[in-house]
Amino acid sequence: INSVDRTYNMGNEKIRIQELKKVGEYWEILVLKLRDEVMPGIADDSGNYSIEILEDGKYYCESTTMLYDPENSVLVLQKNRYGLQASNVEILLNLINVDNKIKIILKPIINKNKIKLLDNGHAYRSLEIGIVNNMEEEVIEDSTGIMGVLNNFQKYKGNVVSIRIGYNKKSKKNESLDSNLVIDTINELYGNIHVNKLKTSIKFNEDTKVETIDLLDDRIYDYENLTYCKENPITHDRIISVLRNLYKNKKSNMRL
Repeated sequence: INSVDRTYNMGNEKIRIQELKKVGEYWEILVLKLRDEVMPGIADDSGNYSIEILEDGKYYCESTTMLYDPENSVLVLQKNRYGLQASNVEILLNLINVDNKIKIILKPIINKNKIKLLDNGHAYRSLEIGIVNNMEEEVIEDSTGIMGVLNNFQKYKGNVVSIRIGYNKKSKKNESLDSNLVIDTINELYGNIHVNKLKTSIKFNEDTKVETIDLLDDRIYDYENLTYCKENPITHDRIISVLRNLYKNKKSNMRL
């Protein structure tokens, strides 16, 4: 399929799957976000500045590189703040999905390091939960208590809910929420696709300060520094090479 036929409208943006090819066991994907509204300016050493208006049919664009492992259903994504965001990748995949009976859902791979810190012997000073649910479905099946509240918030015709349970400044420093209930709630929400905030403040013992644990930060990611210049720009091929190496090194330790 020609790349022109792989151009899609997503809200006010045009998204194009520029390259899609299988190399070895993985798929290599280049996605472009085309823009024709905010134009970059051009300046020179003489002090001149101008905005370059492109002719019709041409666009400035931002690129996002992805590597897909079909055997393990893993998508490795370059994070570009100006390119296609992870949440919109899921929308794009469902947009091009020809099987309407299947909904594609992207979930982060979690390393479960921080959840191992939870223990009913600790003092829990607060629990923060955030839910975003754009679908008419339950967040948690057969749930009661706070989970039931989270499931029923759409009755208010909203799709976002935020809950914080804790203490005010007048409370005693050794007071704690019900540790068993806090841990059960976190375990039930941990890794749920609708959860966009899951934090708890813990005092591990009487001699330590309260520490806030962000359970949503318990996911696998990598940073890689790329040097670049006019003669050696950051290209799709360079990023693909980096993603392949990072995934190769991480794959054996992932819980797939």
